[in-house]
Amino acid sequence: MRYDAFISYSHAADNAAAPALQAALHAFARPWNRMRALYVFRDQTSLAASPELWPAIEAALADARWLIIMASPESAASRWVAREIEWWLTN
Repeated sequence: MRYDAFISYSHAADNAAAPALQAALHAFARPWNRMRALYVFRDQTSLAASPELWPAIEAALADARWLIIMASPESAASRWVAREIEWWLTN
């Protein structure tokens, strides 16, 4: 597995909280000999701009051990969050 976790969130609601969560997970109980405690996927730090966005997200989901969903009314309404959850549950 390339990622320990994949963060699924709404940009509208959690654009500030998602990076903070990612940074906290990177630092949480970090062993002295590792740059990060956990390797966490978040779209704005782990994806390059691409016309084929969904295949890149799908590959990252496949490479993650855990799915972290930042729940909010906006994420509940997000088609991207719904698609990520649906992919996770069926694969």
